[in-house]
Amino acid sequence: MIKVANALSFVLEVALVGAVILWGIHVVDLPIVWAVLLCGLPAVIVTTILLSAHSSWRLLWPVRPVVSHALFAAAGVVLIALDFLTLGWGIVTFTAISVVLTIRLRRVLGAADHQVRASRTAARERRAAAKERPRGRRAASK
Repeated sequence: MIKVANALSFVLEVALVGAVILWGIHVVDLPIVWAVLLCGLPAVIVTTILLSAHSSWRLLWPVRPVVSHALFAAAGVVLIALDFLTLGWGIVTFTAISVVLTIRLRRVLGAADHQVRASRTAARERRAAAKERPRGRRAASK
């Protein structure tokens, strides 16, 4: 289910960039090349840095899904307003599916996350206890 959610997020990120480029072409009245350079490139950079699932600088939970889904929904609304109804409603529909998947994944992973944190804490405590014991010649002399 994680792979499906990540794939859907990627498709929505690409659609967001496309919506920004179409906005630049139709609203700002830029030529296609300038719309890609002035609107699309910054959108790619922002989504890559802040929203991408594998970015090291991505926003954390719950900020990232809220911001990304708000941007995806806004992209769908922009496309609907620009009379690209099929694309716009498609993005809105995929955004709704992504919201449901994100909530479901968070519930499933939340329980697993608690177990992982407990085991990591126990492992840290074992390592800390092992470090406190003297070793080597000093341990032998005591």
